[in-house]
Amino acid sequence: MALQGRAREAFERLMQEHPNATREELFELFQIVVEADARVYESLTLRIFDDMKEFDPSRASYVIGLVKSNHPEAPAAVKALLSQMRKQ
Repeated sequence: MALQGRAREAFERLMQEHPNATREELFELFQIVVEADARVYESLTLRIFDDMKEFDPSRASYVIGLVKSNHPEAPAAVKALLSQMRKQ
C-alpha cells in the first residue's frame, strides 16, 4: 500500500526531520503522528479499506463489518487480510 495525502506528507516530514532514524524508529514516530492527527488517521484508514475492497471485495466487506460491530475477532481478521495482501 502506498501512502497518499496527509499520511504521505506526515511520513515524509518524519523522514526529513529524522534522517538517521531506522525504519523501526520512523514507524514508531509515524504511529504517534497517526494517533495524534485524526485527519491522517482517517485518510490512512480509508486508503487501507479501499485497498482491501480492491483486493477481495467480499472478504473486505465481511472484515469491515466485524470492525464496525467491534467484534472481538476483528483485529485478527484485519491482520490476516492485510498479511495476505502483502504476499500478493
